[in-house]
Amino acid sequence: MKQPLPNIVGMGALGRAIRSLIPENLQVVVFCVKAYDLEKALEEQQELWPKDTPFVALCNGDTSHILRNFQTKFLSRPVRSGMTTIGATVDSLGVLKVFSGQSVTRWGNLPGCTSNHSATPDEVSLIQLNEGWSWENDMTPFIRKKWMMNATINTLCAALRLPKNGSLRNHRRLVDEVFDEAFELSFEIFPLSTSEKSLPGKDVARAELWSVVSATAENENSMMRDVRLRRKTESSFLAGRAMGKPKYRQLEGFHIKILHLTE
Repeated sequence: MKQPLPNIVGMGALGRAIRSLIPENLQVVVFCVKAYDLEKALEEQQELWPKDTPFVALCNGDTSHILRNFQTKFLSRPVRSGMTTIGATVDSLGVLKVFSGQSVTRWGNLPGCTSNHSATPDEVSLIQLNEGWSWENDMTPFIRKKWMMNATINTLCAALRLPKNGSLRNHRRLVDEVFDEAFELSFEIFPLSTSEKSLPGKDVARAELWSVVSATAENENSMMRDVRLRRKTESSFLAGRAMGKPKYRQLEGFHIKILHLTE
């Protein structure tokens, strides 16, 4: 008897945490891979699943171009952009620890998508099974907010080699300056969609940033961990989006520094 395919792509702690929340009988494939591995992962899974099985990407950074190109190449495949605030790690004994108690997971149409697609019945069932999970016709504001948060927090923790997110509280002025750049750049990357009535307030967004820093103060930042282990980072999908843009010199400079730290 043929074994069912795992409907989670990505063996990291996040993948393991999500895997426990998705029954194998539901035809939904969720990608919990690093942004730089997403394109390859999508291509590898394409022939393994029925053409109407949704592919949901829960990746940090700006992966919109990868998802749009894939959707253009395989028009019959429902491709979703998603985000999650679930945090997970694996301790030295291999024990999985999920440390975001009140997390949210959202997915839906790609940012900038001009035609709205509905969730499949399996997606509806999966969302109903998990508290805090939702379908969004327009993912633009959610992906943008996650991007500006990660572009600030992950970039600075990695570039400054700060052991925990809470260490950012010792660099408040610098964090605010970098966030100002990330906030403005985020609207160049993810322009206001037709469903958004007004530009979100920067002060409100900054307050949310500091709330995230406080809530995750004891967490080792994932990009800092990559720098510490001299592994490839997702910086090209975050601060790296500022390259060649004179208005965003701090983001560009910190991205270059992270590249040097992982050479």
